Amino acid sequence: MKAPLDLINQDPVFVGDFENESQVFGSFEVSDKEKAEYKILFASYDTPSYDGYAWGLCIKKGTADLLEFSGSHCSCYGLEGQFTPEPVVLAELQQRLTKGTFGDDAYKKEAIEFLGITNEN
Repeated sequence: MKAPLDLINQDPVFVGDFENESQVFGSFEVSDKEKAEYKILFASYDTPSYDGYAWGLCIKKGTADLLEFSGSHCSCYGLEGQFTPEPVVLAELQQRLTKGTFGDDAYKKEAIEFLGITNEN
C-alpha cells in the first residue's frame, strides 16, 4: 500500500459522477472557507437509480492526516451538508476494502488502485 505522502502527492482521482474537486465541493455544498482548508485526493459518486452514494478521501491542507467523507441521498435531496471528513487509518481502510463489504460498488476497484493495495499487502 502507498504511504500517506505518496497519496497526497499523486494526482487526484474522480470516479462516477464526479469529474473534479469543484463538483465534489459543489455537490456537498461546502463553504468557501472549507474549500480553502481541504484537498480532495479521491472522490466517487454513484447514482444507480434515483438515489446516490458518495465516498472520498481528502486531507486538511498543511497536514498529512488522511480523512474520509461520505454521503448518500434519495431522489428528493442531494449530498448537501454531508461533508464531514473524519480520520481514517490506511490499514483499516485496506481491511474494509479487501475483506469487508465496504466499497462493493462502482468505486472499489479504483479505490484499491489509488491506495496501491496489492495481493501481497
